[in-house]
Amino acid sequence: MFQMQPTSRMRARINAFTLVEILVVIGIIAVLIGILVPTVSKARESSRTAGCLSNLRQLTTAAFNYAADHNHYIVPVGNSKVGGSSYFWCNILVDNKYVGGPGDPGGGPQVRSIFFCPSGNQDIFPPNLSGNTTVPSSRTDERGAMAYQRLSTLTNITIDLWYGINGEDPPATNPTAQGAPCRRLQQAADRMTTMDMIKKPSEMVMLYDGLLYNIPQNPSRVNARHGKQTQTNIGFFDGHAETFLAKDLPGGMNPTSADFTYTNLQAKYPRPLWLLEQQY
Repeated sequence: MFQMQPTSRMRARINAFTLVEILVVIGIIAVLIGILVPTVSKARESSRTAGCLSNLRQLTTAAFNYAADHNHYIVPVGNSKVGGSSYFWCNILVDNKYVGGPGDPGGGPQVRSIFFCPSGNQDIFPPNLSGNTTVPSSRTDERGAMAYQRLSTLTNITIDLWYGINGEDPPATNPTAQGAPCRRLQQAADRMTTMDMIKKPSEMVMLYDGLLYNIPQNPSRVNARHGKQTQTNIGFFDGHAETFLAKDLPGGMNPTSADFTYTNLQAKYPRPLWLLEQQY
């Protein structure tokens, strides 16, 4: 029996996709993208958080090594008596070879440095705002995630610093008073605290995501920069680092200096510890 061979036009119709089939494929692709993009984004943020925690662990270890070599004195916030007002704890650790230097800052932000938070803002904190205790204004303020530049007048190494230290200026009337565990050396009578004053090292904050020091002046210096601005990484005196929900830190997302008084810390925020008095 004679059988007609399909023409080229008939073959094209047989092999072509219908509009419905194309729309189905597009719909499937859209669903897959909707599933994969958040997963990839979450994995990327988890990687940045892990990198930050690793930095904090290494920096606390460097601080331990400093203490071991300096009669158990905790690394100071800064030492104005030696290196001037900009000589900070990060300069002390680098100049004394406890951590590697970040390299020349002329090529842009020092993103390969141990002092770089992978979730930080790569802009430099404006110098004209350094004395303004109302900046940053909240834990999600982008200025709290910026780098703070510190210059060593001894080695001329500039460090872009994305981490704050739990310290303060010694009280003028009583340099040995309780308070934050790290101190800034400014006057001849100023004394650093020692490691044996840290009775609960696994609970006492040493370093944190954020700016500078003197947290009681402006608690928003502790920045929420992980988990879509909901989490803060903190390094402790026992060498471990941990991620906290920023809303659970003293004062929540919009703290005030009143939240960091000893009375309020003891009553409302038993962990982590910020002041030496909280250990007793």
